[in-house]
Amino acid sequence: MLVEDSFFYLHADPEVFEPLERYLARADDFLEPVRRLVPDDWRLSRKSIWLHCSPPAAELPPHGWKIHLSATPANSPSVLTTAVRILIRAGVAFKFAADKSILQLLNGKRWSRGGAGKFMTIYPLDTAQCGLLLESLYQMLIGYTGPYILSDRRYRDSGVVYYRYGGILPTRRLDISGRGVPVMQLQDGQTVDDERLPFFNLPQGLSDPFATGPESSDSDAEGTLKHGRYTIQSVIGFSNPGGVYVALDQETGRKVLIKEARPFTNVSPQGTDAVWLLKKEHRLLTVLEDTGIASPEPAHEYIKRSVEFIGKIDIFEGALDA
Repeated sequence: MLVEDSFFYLHADPEVFEPLERYLARADDFLEPVRRLVPDDWRLSRKSIWLHCSPPAAELPPHGWKIHLSATPANSPSVLTTAVRILIRAGVAFKFAADKSILQLLNGKRWSRGGAGKFMTIYPLDTAQCGLLLESLYQMLIGYTGPYILSDRRYRDSGVVYYRYGGILPTRRLDISGRGVPVMQLQDGQTVDDERLPFFNLPQGLSDPFATGPESSDSDAEGTLKHGRYTIQSVIGFSNPGGVYVALDQETGRKVLIKEARPFTNVSPQGTDAVWLLKKEHRLLTVLEDTGIASPEPAHEYIKRSVEFIGKIDIFEGALDA
């Protein structure tokens, strides 16, 4: 894994720069519970920040449908052990985050949006098996919640079960900077990049065999919020917990700032997440609105409108990223 933010090099050792691969994971978080469940002939190994688990003589396809499970630090042990029991019965390989500290990074502010939220990755052997596993995991994980995985499509109305089509074996090409870029060779012989985008994307010519209908009942038109009141015009910045957008308030004709907060991301050890933090920001700015220091414009107008709280606007991730 290539990491360009020096923050991640401080996670393995607080005093010297070390890659995440050198981080010493807590075995009692996830490794030991899984070790107690898997048969003796299954292989458990670590690669980078992931713990891999596979049955004997497992032969994975080079690419195909993959299942991802999200989780929070609080419910991750239950999500993991529930899923592992299903996967052992099916004889399916999988991997999972090395411990809760790594899971917090995956759900945190600095992680790439294309890879964020993926607590477990499951590798079905074919499309039929993927469909059976999706339904089994969906049924057994009803009631659990976790971050929305932006690169994937949610299975039915699950709070933690997602899927996408992508590379499984580490097939790569070198780009002009010398970095390895994941690639897939499709049935027609064409080689395409396996891009981890912050929105669901299928290679050309493939269709989704698991789609069960619209994911959301949101009636807003694309690029709008609050029943059309706000129209998104541009993006100031993106991060895993949410973006900051410039929008037009159709009722007043004024430009406003809208801050996105994605539930169950950027979770603190105390259990607070990005939504809680944005509500706190709104509360503090409201306290300051009569001081005149939070904005060069009249605070009582500007602050109220610029921090209008919008809980979740995942629908713009794909449309506005280009």
